[in-house]
Amino acid sequence: MVDIECYYYGTLTDAGGKDKANIHLDTKDVGSLTIRADKEYLAGYQGNPLYKNFGVRVRAKKNILTGDIDKSTLVLVELMDYQPKFDEDYLMDLIHKATPKWKDINPDEWLT
Repeated sequence: MVDIECYYYGTLTDAGGKDKANIHLDTKDVGSLTIRADKEYLAGYQGNPLYKNFGVRVRAKKNILTGDIDKSTLVLVELMDYQPKFDEDYLMDLIHKATPKWKDINPDEWLT
């Protein structure tokens, strides 16, 4: 097992705990996660975080052989406001700018 930092994105559905503070994050990718948190960090958060979208940066343990993250080791490092939105105009502008730079590159060769 190695120490890692990783990110999850979802809706915060619960926060608190008398003795062992934690948050519960409902994600689309990995389901509901229980993440240990520092009481002071949660107490210092401005506003009510419940049922809002967040990105969370966490510390955890990862099995280097399987690549699996041990979800029982998740510890909150940072809560980040997260408002996902798809901006098609922005994406098309990036594609338009990048296309001339890639015109002489064969994508199949580049990927191998």
